[in-house]
Amino acid sequence: MEQDINETSLKRLSPICDTFNLDLDEIRRDIKKVVTRTEMDVAMVVGGFRTIILKLFYKRKDNVSYSQVKADIYDVMRKLSKPEKGAFAHRLVGGHCHAMLLYLMDEYEKEILALE
Repeated sequence: MEQDINETSLKRLSPICDTFNLDLDEIRRDIKKVVTRTEMDVAMVVGGFRTIILKLFYKRKDNVSYSQVKADIYDVMRKLSKPEKGAFAHRLVGGHCHAMLLYLMDEYEKEILALE
């Protein structure tokens, strides 16, 4: 699984990460978390992350990091009810990837709570 994540993400995400100046290793860690939790196919998860990254970073003019964008999204989502979280994620990244974004935010919340 680890090698498959590395190969697939290198092929499909490294050009995007270079363009937006993002840390590919950090994104790979999140991909591994989602694959482990959902048992989805690696190529499908990497494709979802590609869509999420493109939608979140394409129109941004600032040079913000991947972790900062995750933190910003989490700050908004933690104030919302469960149905509102789903609707917000759907508006943010579209119907194809909103569940993956919700999984990612759940994992991020676990990390935050573990640090406290």
